[in-house]
Amino acid sequence: MYRVTLYLILEVGMSGNSLGKLFTVTTFGESHGLALGCIVDGGIRDSHFMEKLGFQNWRRFHTPRDVVGKWMPTGFDVDITIGDVLIKPGDIILADLDGIVRIPQADLEQVTLKSNEAMHKENKVRTAIINGMDPQDAYLKYGKF
Repeated sequence: MYRVTLYLILEVGMSGNSLGKLFTVTTFGESHGLALGCIVDGGIRDSHFMEKLGFQNWRRFHTPRDVVGKWMPTGFDVDITIGDVLIKPGDIILADLDGIVRIPQADLEQVTLKSNEAMHKENKVRTAIINGMDPQDAYLKYGKF
């Protein structure tokens, strides 16, 4: 397993705010620095441009409004809560088009083992179905993943 430090910009409690939390200039700087992406509990503008720069982003909504002069960071490397999920510095955050998952750092080894087991079963089920097995029979043979 590789240990990677992932720098994310996380915003909390902004779901009702209509301002764009990140904008092109900030993203351009971050996409050429340490940040790999952002998860924003609120709105973002220029998200398609961010993605073209290779800067991944997840947000609650899109907005044309800008943040300049209306927002400043209030903390770095601190506990935050998004919805009912507590995120602590050092927690592992995985995100793709299907959603976002937080893994507490203390649970990483156990979650990795169980995830690998689930992926192995899922691959067996998928291969069996591709090779012509009835999907229900494949699930019964290889188990739920």
